[in-house]
Amino acid sequence: MTGNFRFSLGWNGVDANYYQNDLGYYNNRNDQRLSFRSRYMTFNSTKNYEKIDAYLSISERSRFFPKILKSRGGRAGVNITTLNLNKIEFDIDYTSEYKNYDEPRSTDIFILDPAELELNFEYSSDIRKKIQYGFGLSHSFGLNEDFNEDKKDFDVKTSLGIRASNKLNFNYDLKIFVKL
Repeated sequence: MTGNFRFSLGWNGVDANYYQNDLGYYNNRNDQRLSFRSRYMTFNSTKNYEKIDAYLSISERSRFFPKILKSRGGRAGVNITTLNLNKIEFDIDYTSEYKNYDEPRSTDIFILDPAELELNFEYSSDIRKKIQYGFGLSHSFGLNEDFNEDKKDFDVKTSLGIRASNKLNFNYDLKIFVKL
């Protein structure tokens, strides 16, 4: 198996005096995020697959000033491209308890949201064919809920596409959200 590892380290943040513009592109204030991502990609195909792309991402979110931890999280996944160029994706995402300072809209008051876990699976057919299709399942739920928030979501996604030419595709996506 041949391939390579890629690593990235990132930081972004805004101070408490930042106010979003009228279009609302960035609606967080007094927020900063530190993240690390490691990725592995294969280059040569084998008799079992065309390509594998796997990643691990870890992040920490805190207030800008004073620095107070809001949450930590991690995400891992693998994307497999089969020999027929179909794509299969598996992802798992975890976010620790989150100190939500934005919801109360008051200084130094927060709502404690429970930890969340999300599982995701997606399949899509070869995008070079005349007719393309795909489906996906996603399930997220809260962990250690103190007040019976009952955070459970289940999403079902289907897609259908028609390739009219190399430059023109028609795609129809349908996503159904089910509150359990």
